[in-house]
Amino acid sequence: MTTTHLLYLHGFRSSPQSAKARLMADYVARHHPGVRFWCPQLPPSPRAAAELLAEGIAAWPPGMAVAGSSLGGYYASWVARQRGCPSVLVNPAVNPARDLERYIGEQTAWHD
Repeated sequence: MTTTHLLYLHGFRSSPQSAKARLMADYVARHHPGVRFWCPQLPPSPRAAAELLAEGIAAWPPGMAVAGSSLGGYYASWVARQRGCPSVLVNPAVNPARDLERYIGEQTAWHD
């Protein structure tokens, strides 16, 4: 089956403007112009992220694939199980409830 749609999910405290996301978007645009690429800004809430993803890919065909990095890899594994599609996980988070607990609440970023 040919991949027609590619979902890329960024990691925790990252964005669609991250280096990995931009490199992926540029590569897909240059080498696979027929593939629809989507890298949404994932909200901090897991429930909101799951709802955004489910709604965003609801009409996508079976020819979709998903890739994710870090927390995005965790979400990508969930999407792949839900849709039965191929996935690529880059250093995926395996227990985000435990590993990200200390980041609940306000955070200071390097540019603050």
